[in-house]
Amino acid sequence: MTILELEQRSGLSRASVRFYEAEGFISPARRENGYRDYSEADLELLLRLKLLRSLGMPLSEIHALQRGELGLAPAMERHMGRLAQEHRELTSSEAVCRGIFRSGEEFAALDAGRWLAELEAGISPPQEDAEPKLICPWRRYFARTLDFILCEQLLLTPIMLIFRPNVDLSGFGVSVALIVGTMALMLLLEPLCLHLFGTTPGKALLGLHVERPDGGRLGLGEAARRTFDVLTYGLGFYVPILSQVMLIKSWLRHKNGRPLRWEEGSELRLRRRRLGLLTAGYILLAGLALFTLFVNQELSQMPKNRGGITAAEFCENYNSLAYAEGYLRSYISLTPEGWERTSMNPTRLEVQGYEAEYSFYEAGGALERLELRLERSPGRVGLDIPEQELKLALMSGVWGSEGCGVFDFAERRLMLMEIERYGAEGFSFELPDASVDCKCSYGTDGDGGVTLDVALTIDYI
Repeated sequence: MTILELEQRSGLSRASVRFYEAEGFISPARRENGYRDYSEADLELLLRLKLLRSLGMPLSEIHALQRGELGLAPAMERHMGRLAQEHRELTSSEAVCRGIFRSGEEFAALDAGRWLAELEAGISPPQEDAEPKLICPWRRYFARTLDFILCEQLLLTPIMLIFRPNVDLSGFGVSVALIVGTMALMLLLEPLCLHLFGTTPGKALLGLHVERPDGGRLGLGEAARRTFDVLTYGLGFYVPILSQVMLIKSWLRHKNGRPLRWEEGSELRLRRRRLGLLTAGYILLAGLALFTLFVNQELSQMPKNRGGITAAEFCENYNSLAYAEGYLRSYISLTPEGWERTSMNPTRLEVQGYEAEYSFYEAGGALERLELRLERSPGRVGLDIPEQELKLALMSGVWGSEGCGVFDFAERRLMLMEIERYGAEGFSFELPDASVDCKCSYGTDGDGGVTLDVALTIDYI
């Protein structure tokens, strides 16, 4: 429609229509002749503007309504407060005018001090034209938790992929090192995110944004100080017990509306636009982060060398996995030529009464066949199958090959379960790159004692 039709249907003057267009409320299309072509949507928007401006609502709030940054109900509640304040001020002014009228005073003798005091006494302080303090402890907690997990996995994943360490991720030393490294990464990345975007991934997906009281972004130094104070006074640097105490104290202060140490110079805002969609994104990202954590735990149990390996690489796999599980100590290691010792302290296998002998056969620079012979030591009592040694041999020799890769969770677990379930009877596996065969034989020694021999063979295809 033309601007003339728009004037007639909206009741607004042409100057008002042009003003609202200049303010960015409407953006009419252009016809081929260059004239503006207003739509029904433009008309509906102008009618809403006319209504809200007739009620006295500021243009800034109408802009916020149009952008979805402010809901209509909160906007009406805020504006009703302003109107009520204006009504109280007008009522007080009317009462003072009536008093001056009845006093009969002339201008030259007007007691301004008296009437000013009455006017100020009758006007209550204006209500603050701002959103109420945001109280959302659960939203903040889950946002912080996701940010921590993301930083943790961002730190851990490259280490697991590049260096391939065999470690117990739940062990005390590794846990401490991982927490310290994650906090260091948070001190680097979180201030950068707050400075550039006003939010972090966890906060953004839950609608939270951090800004200065004047609405601007935090400076890099301000954001770094905020993150440091959160880690110190909010999380107690994740020190056990201290961290829980600091979390509870911060929780109670926030629930009671009291300011938190790290909020000095900044304010937390909740943007409700597309909040449901963002929450779904939070759930997906949290699920991806937890899946990455699971994969990293699986990687920590995978051998360093995978696929076509040499005898030396098998021994490196074996020693790393055995040290990580506490099966071997640093004074003994497996080599292609046999066992190397720096101490005569017995290994766990020897304590259990077994001797392990590995034989390696290479062809073309790669391992073609591996044989493990386990014999019960003379004079030892008991015929328990040495499951741990068999597991280490298979993990070192075939894990990481086709059919036993990082994502073949079920297949690798089934392999270990087969050893536990059928180890005494023997077992065999057929993999795309290798075949595994284990046989157990029982006999008697010269003194009439029972003997047990276990022979494990891995043939590489």
